[in-house]
Amino acid sequence: MNQKNNSKFDEEVRAIMAVPDMDPDFDARLEENLVKKMRMVRGQKERIAEKKPRISFATAAASIIVLMFAAVLAIGPQRVWAAVRSLGFLPGIGYVQDDVRVLDEPVQVQREGTVAEMTDLISDSEKTWLRVVITGKLEPDLPMEDQCFLNPSLQFDGAEDVSVIWSSTTVRADEVVLEIGLPILPAELADGVLNMPCLPGVPTEINGEDWQFPFLLRQPTKDEEPYVAENLSNSTETAETLPSPEINKEAGVQLVVENVVELEDGYQFMGYVSVPNNAEVSFESDSITLQTQDGNAIELQPVDIPFGSGVPIVDQPWVVRTTTKDLPAQLVFTLKALAFKRSDESVREQSVSVDLGSDPQPGQSWNIEQSVFVAGSEVKFHDVRLEQVTDDVYLLIFAVEYPQEEIYAVDLEDADHPAEDMNAGSGGGGGGGEGNNPNLRLESISYNRIPTGQRTIFVSDAYIVQRGNWSTTIQLPE
Repeated sequence: MNQKNNSKFDEEVRAIMAVPDMDPDFDARLEENLVKKMRMVRGQKERIAEKKPRISFATAAASIIVLMFAAVLAIGPQRVWAAVRSLGFLPGIGYVQDDVRVLDEPVQVQREGTVAEMTDLISDSEKTWLRVVITGKLEPDLPMEDQCFLNPSLQFDGAEDVSVIWSSTTVRADEVVLEIGLPILPAELADGVLNMPCLPGVPTEINGEDWQFPFLLRQPTKDEEPYVAENLSNSTETAETLPSPEINKEAGVQLVVENVVELEDGYQFMGYVSVPNNAEVSFESDSITLQTQDGNAIELQPVDIPFGSGVPIVDQPWVVRTTTKDLPAQLVFTLKALAFKRSDESVREQSVSVDLGSDPQPGQSWNIEQSVFVAGSEVKFHDVRLEQVTDDVYLLIFAVEYPQEEIYAVDLEDADHPAEDMNAGSGGGGGGGEGNNPNLRLESISYNRIPTGQRTIFVSDAYIVQRGNWSTTIQLPE
């Protein structure tokens, strides 16, 4: 196999990644995508209900306290309509319920160079959610003990401890963010303590005793008066999909519009896609279209959901906006395609190989020109490139060409990485439509040291595109 310096696809990959000065936005997006996918399974396992709970997007959306969208923050909303399952709080907007209680002030605990701060706690009539941000002396690669996720509790005098329902951890270069969901808190419980036996990513010698965060819940202040939330009429219809029993054996996919925000120059809509049996799916916001009842198209622009928003992965969130306020009262949203995750032997038998040599360097690339066949469709691997993200995170980034409208993405595993390289995991890097090839995307594998020698790269999972016509009709409030 020959090392490649200036091939067509190498140039495309370089263009996408702005090498040697990697584009900061792409770099951040790639790393965040990677970390999110590496933590996805952990996030699912950390939920401790008997079965994976279907936490609705509305239930989780109180956790969007870090989130609102750039358009809203920059322009400012004029009105907010929440669905029946209202959102609780929208940053930059306010509270959309009158039964919300919030953390009186952040609570910080310091111990031997590690700083842990409970930054947010929100409780309403449907759920309780809190966030702890950990900085300072960290070892994010440490195995994370179950008690760090399963045993935190809220303690109140004269009442039983309130235990965790679900938890999710986000690991970044300089911080660990732990988000926790708990049951409804009775109104009389306000003065309590968050007790955590240990903190994820914190060295064992510092985790020697429980971490305790005394807190007080209060009503929002006068400056934080709740918005009056009107119900947003939302009827969901599931249309017939193309037959594909091996991918989607049951009907039941639903496209739901959760809320709408009126901006100065348009409307922003947020919702989710619900799928049966907790199936894992992927889709792009630009797969969602908007029309009038008469079938006239209305232009939509996708809005990014910032990484680390805390939105659970059970229901797939989406955000779009219009560039006009000249809209009819009734609107029809349609989702044209979903990609369902498929994991079976026919997928996992597929592999490609690359010889990185004994001393590969960040920035080096190799031409491999190999193919695998997934669900009968050819997926082409053109180039692979080694990049360094942080001091102990390295990526092998593959330029992958997908068959149009058949395969959305694949997850990759390195069969040759040693046990001590357990950071290895797969992530998508985007890039579709970039360069001269609209079907070229970047997929990556992460390592905590530079990979060397012969590598056998397996396809562990594939996302197979399922075309359909899932529609939702909403009635805008007057």
